[in-house]
Amino acid sequence: ECERSALVRLVVTPVPWMISYVAGTVVIVLLAGLGGCSFWETKRANEQSLRLAYAQKKPGWAESSPVETQPVSEIQELSAQEAIARGDQLREAGNLAMALTYYRHALRQDPSRLDVSYRIGRLFLLKRLPQEALSQFQRLLDKDPNAALAYEGMGEALQALDRFPEAENALRRALALNPKLWHAHALLGILYAQQGRHNEAIREQQAAIRLNPHNPELYNNLGVSYLLAGRDAEAITMFQEAIRKGATHNRIYNNFGVVLTRVGGYHQALEMFRHGSNEASAYNNLGVLLLHAGHAQAAIPCFERAIELRPSFYVKAHESLRRARAMLREQLQNHGRERSPLSSPCPMP
Repeated sequence: ECERSALVRLVVTPVPWMISYVAGTVVIVLLAGLGGCSFWETKRANEQSLRLAYAQKKPGWAESSPVETQPVSEIQELSAQEAIARGDQLREAGNLAMALTYYRHALRQDPSRLDVSYRIGRLFLLKRLPQEALSQFQRLLDKDPNAALAYEGMGEALQALDRFPEAENALRRALALNPKLWHAHALLGILYAQQGRHNEAIREQQAAIRLNPHNPELYNNLGVSYLLAGRDAEAITMFQEAIRKGATHNRIYNNFGVVLTRVGGYHQALEMFRHGSNEASAYNNLGVLLLHAGHAQAAIPCFERAIELRPSFYVKAHESLRRARAMLREQLQNHGRERSPLSSPCPMP
């Protein structure tokens, strides 16, 4: 099984890539979708559209964290400030349900604490409940129409709900109120990528970097924006810069592998895919990209190697191998040879 996340449909140039942004410190993954199965998987293997997947940066905020309970009587005895502090600790530890309990208690103690309303909205985004988050941020704005962070959160929630024009308006309003919100720029970059507005996406990611130049994931974002715009050399420079600045997220290596494959650096790409996942997945990813480029004969040893390394490899790898063989047979029948022959960078099993 592939790791999954909420998928948001993109209406952009039809290409079977997958992109995933981590909406906290936005991280993007580009992987092929023709039967490939790595970090993100399209709902339909043959879907010819870009997809955007949101996830959170901090793995400690995952829902799988153990739930801590505390007697209701002890919670009721806490002041608003004490409940906020405890809620923050629980949120950082990944216990979102209990964090929400403490935040709600803090609001009952002091309904004027708009910062707590904002924390609750962010929790709903972390729990991938964008409609609830949207309602929370709207209530906050009803009390303070100039809350820039609430507009930013609203924009993120609207984006997750596919309400793109409203999301853009909310994010633009956030930046009008506070031009220093780097995350709003990054979210706008994602939004413009969703709409195929790549030059605008690049400008927004550049703006985010100017405001937060030490965040390595933002260089990764800009790299993907360049990649989508067909500016491969600049994309490579940005992925290198992300790694130089200390990025360790596996998905960045996958992004780097994608652009290296596109420029013909197959062996270097394989090495990047190894950094980003495991040996079997690396061969599968490279095979998927080669197959998409029409190099069926070169892709076949990659899929075979992936299956040899991990016999129980995802069904998608076997399906991709079947497609590669079918594509090769069709090319041989129609043209007498493979349309674009390439020596495989993958060893024969």
